[in-house]
Amino acid sequence: RLEDVVRDHAGLLVLVAEGLACHLVAAWATHSTQVPKIRAAVLLAPADPAADPVTPAASAWRRPALQRLPFVSALMTPRLGDDADTLRARRLAEAWGSTLVSVPGDASGVDGLPADSLDAVVQRLLAGASG
Repeated sequence: RLEDVVRDHAGLLVLVAEGLACHLVAAWATHSTQVPKIRAAVLLAPADPAADPVTPAASAWRRPALQRLPFVSALMTPRLGDDADTLRARRLAEAWGSTLVSVPGDASGVDGLPADSLDAVVQRLLAGASG
């Protein structure tokens, strides 16, 4: 469905993905001819498909794509620390070439994220993409 939505959109896009959808964006970027339409991506709290329960249809994500994304991106994660989730987020950010950003407060998803925080990250990405 991501391919269809991007193909059918007339202009440039900023992708915002959460959880397992972050892995969809990374895998999609390896083969899509629509990648030039993506200005940037914000990847929020990527799921751990090896540990998090996933549906049988999502089992293909157990081995995530770990290549550098062909567009600027930020990986937003709650509360950077010394735990396993932070280590995994750092590894994904490095593999994807993403800027690692700590989500303010206790937000663990898009719904808990202050809109101005997401907007500020998008604006920084777009400024970096055009400069």
